[in-house]
Formats: sequence, structure tokens, C-alpha cells
Amino acid sequence: MAPNGSGISRQPHEVIEIDSDSDNEVVEVPRPAPGPPVACLPPQPLQPAFPRRPWDEELATAAPEAEQRQEAPDHGRRNHRPAPAEPQPHAAHPMTADECLAKVLDIYPDISHEHVRGIFRDDLDVGIQPDSTWCEQLIVRILDEGAYPTEREARRAALKRKREPSEHEFDQNPMESATPVVRRAYQSAAMILLQNEYPEIPVKFIDQTLREQRSFYNAFLLLEATERTYYATDIVRRLYKKVRSRDPKSLDNHYALAHEGAHVEAMEKVRREVAAAKKKVGQDTAKREDAQRKALEEEHNKAIAVSSNAMMECLCCFDKFPTNRMTFCNGEQAHFYCHGCATSWVNSQLGDGKCWPKCLGQDGCEAEILQSELKAFLDPQTYGRLERMQQQDSLRNAGLSDLVYCPFCDFAAQCEPIEINREFHCQNSDCGVLSCRLCRAESHTPKTCEEAVKDRKGNARHQVEEAMTEALLRTCNKCKARFLKSEGCNKMTCPTCYNTQCYVCSKTVHGYDHFHESAGKCPLYDNNTEKRHQEEVKAAEAAALFNKKNKGG
Repeated sequence: MAPNGSGISRQPHEVIEIDSDSDNEVVEVPRPAPGPPVACLPPQPLQPAFPRRPWDEELATAAPEAEQRQEAPDHGRRNHRPAPAEPQPHAAHPMTADECLAKVLDIYPDISHEHVRGIFRDDLDVGIQPDSTWCEQLIVRILDEGAYPTEREARRAALKRKREPSEHEFDQNPMESATPVVRRAYQSAAMILLQNEYPEIPVKFIDQTLREQRSFYNAFLLLEATERTYYATDIVRRLYKKVRSRDPKSLDNHYALAHEGAHVEAMEKVRREVAAAKKKVGQDTAKREDAQRKALEEEHNKAIAVSSNAMMECLCCFDKFPTNRMTFCNGEQAHFYCHGCATSWVNSQLGDGKCWPKCLGQDGCEAEILQSELKAFLDPQTYGRLERMQQQDSLRNAGLSDLVYCPFCDFAAQCEPIEINREFHCQNSDCGVLSCRLCRAESHTPKTCEEAVKDRKGNARHQVEEAMTEALLRTCNKCKARFLKSEGCNKMTCPTCYNTQCYVCSKTVHGYDHFHESAGKCPLYDNNTEKRHQEEVKAAEAAALFNKKNKGG
């Protein structure tokens, strides 16, 4: 019943709670569920249903901010912060040449850096903006092409381009195969330059020297030596009599003819020989001055040692030297040797594959020579070689199962199992070869070892070069390591496993009974190891060419 007794029940009133009566406070309300995308909605009328009011501008400005609010109801949590919007996918970020190169090097560590940069620049020039997708496509493209220029090849080419003329490059007649007009231009220019360089030497003697030496380079060096020693030579032995100094001649007439190919060739050859000859003279002069300076220092040092009674006898050559020119072993009873004898001893030890030099053998002493002493009397090249051999020996003795050696030099490093990585990237700056750990040849990815061998066999020139290399290198009979002798006796000790074998016939030897030249056996020493190498390489080249010709290659 209703309170007034009317019998009609009333609906309950809706109660609204007001948290605040402030006009400046905004109350968040639950947002409705999101509707379909805007693109799916039917077209809306272009004109607004109601006139636009000033505060509509504020609502329009605040709309993007309101879109980022959290869709869940607030439930009265006034300090609740909306969740951040989900990140939207971005367009591919353009990459720099260095970034692209780094990604390519991860897959092809030996590829030429300039080759990759060149592809990058070429695509950039035609309007392609390289990004990560482009980089991945480039990696696949290189794989499909199968072969690519390596950084090692690029360095060799760069060194060849920048290489200055060597000492022996002009020993022979540079114009032997040139045309008559080129030879005449070369001879004329060389004569003028030599006359200008040595104005007090008679022209007749210069001309005779140039014709006999057959090159500007050799004539320049001979005239320089003759002029330098002129007054030190006895008068009756002098080759010419000095003349009044001549005025220099101009080469303008020759350069005016430089438009013709023959004269361009001749002048370019002369210019290179001038640079090489002057460089050689400068180097020889510096060496002579350095030798003279050292000789004076030694004389002064010896005089001081004699006056202060600081001389000592070498136990090897029994000559006396200043104590600061002596070295010693690290034994309880130190044995002293001069630097000359100690240097010869260390070099012979290195030739035998031994890298921990011990006492020269006085009284059977087995004490080592301290590293600080070795560094004091050895030249930098020999000491560097000694250090590398010691590092290799320490690595071998460490028993590291994952130690891998570069097949092209003595560099070694720990590597992943061969099943994971079949390639070895040498970090030696003088080598840098990327090699295959299975066949120990240069990397042939993506081809298999068998496919790479077939390709090499199909290359006639490569077969000849391979035969020449095989003739030059020796292979250890025990561990198959490759080595090459530069000096020392022919009884070789493998630096890897210490196996001893003959350098001439490659047979394993024990002691020195194998060597006896007079009995028809191999010689213990070669008078000229370089000559032996040249003869072996030439013989191998001739044999390879003969075999290739008979096979119809």
C-alpha cells in the first residue's frame, strides 16, 4: 500500500551522487565499446547538424588526447593513469654505408669493403635508398653470384698500384722490347737528365755509361758512386777528368712531343727510373751515415771501457768487448758472450725450429737467456720472429683442442667446432686469408671442397701456379704443416711437431749421417738457398706446362 493509501505503487526515483559542485572539475565516465573502423561507416553529411560553437575548437584540439585514454571504467579511481598506446610499425630505417658493410661482413667476412660500398653508392645514385631489406637482398645476391672480390685481393691490388719502383726493377734493359722511336726518345731524355744531374762529368763518359748500363737507373747509380768517390780514388785510377760545370738543359722539347703515344711511354719510364734511382741513393746514403755513426759510437764506448777497466772476454770467440756489449745466460754461474756470437747462436736455433735460446753450451750449461737480454741484442725483425714462435709453442703446449692454425701463415686462434663454422678468418694483418678448415684451401663458399677442386683443375694457369707453389714449399712428413727455409742448414725441424727431415729430398732424418755431399748424398748447407728455390720453381713450371700441353689444355 502507498503511504497515502491510494493503492497505486510508485516507481523508485534514480539517485544521483554528486561528488563536487565545482564547474571546473571534469568527471571521467566509462567509454562505450569501440565501433567499426571509420572506413566501414556510411558516408556522413558534410555540413554539421548544429551551428559550430567557439568551444567546439577546444574539443577538436583535445580529441587526439582523449583517444589515448584507457577504455576500461575508472570505478572511482581518480588517480588512475591510462595505459600507453601500442607502438605502431614504422617504415624501414635508411642505413648508412658503414651499417650495410657491417651486416654484409657478418656473412662474408673476407669480402672487399670497397666492393660493398660501391654497390651501395651505385644504388643510391639511381634513387634506391638502402635499408635492412636491401641489405638482406644484397647478401642473397652475393650468394647467388657465387664469387666476389675479397679484401685480401683488394689490398694486394692497392699495394701494387701504390708500389714504388723496387731496387731490382730496372736492372735489365727497359727498352728491350720497345719500338725504335720509343728507344730514341728514352735515350735522349735519359742523356739530358744525367747531364743535368752530374754537370761536372764529361758528356762522353755519361753517354758511354748509359749505353753500357742500358738503363737510366743503373747509369745514375754508377755515376753517383763514381762522383762520390772521385777524390778518394787515386788519380791514375780515376775514370774521367772533371770538366767545367755545365748549364742545365730543358726537357721542354721532349714534353712537347708527349701527345704522341711513343714519347709518352718513354717519358713515363724515365720519370719512374728517376724516382727509383734517387730513392735508392737516399737509402744508401742513410745506411752509410748510420754505419759511420755506429762505428764512432762503438769506438767511443770501447775507449771508455778500456780506460775504466770494463772489458770482458767472450767465452765463444775469446775476444774482448765492453761489458755493455755482452750478454749472459740465467744460470747459477752466468756465462758471458758478445752480442755478435749470441746473435749468430739465436739465428741458428731459430733455423732449427727452437724458440727458447739456451746458453751457448759452456760447461754443458742448459740455462736460458733472459727475454730482456734477447730484446737488447737482437734486431727487431729477429726478435719479432722469436716472439711469434714462442707464442705458437705456448699454444701447442697448452693442449687446446679447439686451436686452429691458418694454412697460409703461422697465426692460430681458438674456434668453434668445425661442424658449426667451417671457415677460418686469419687475423694476421700480413695474411688475412679466409680459408676452409676442411680442405685448408682458400674459402670457396658456397661450393663444396670437391667442387672447388674441380674448378681449380679446370684453370690451366692455376694448375701451373699450384705446381710452382708445391715445389717451393715443404710439407712435414709427420703433421703435414707447410714451411719454407730462408737460411740455415738443410736439416729442418718442423716448428709444429719438431719432426726432423731433409730440406732437399724431404726424407725424415735422425742426426747428420744423411748429409754428405761428397758421397753423393744431400748437402748439409746450400751456398745459395734463393737459387735453389728459383731452380725448383722453374722446373715445376716447365713440367706443369708440358703436362697441360700433352693433355690438350
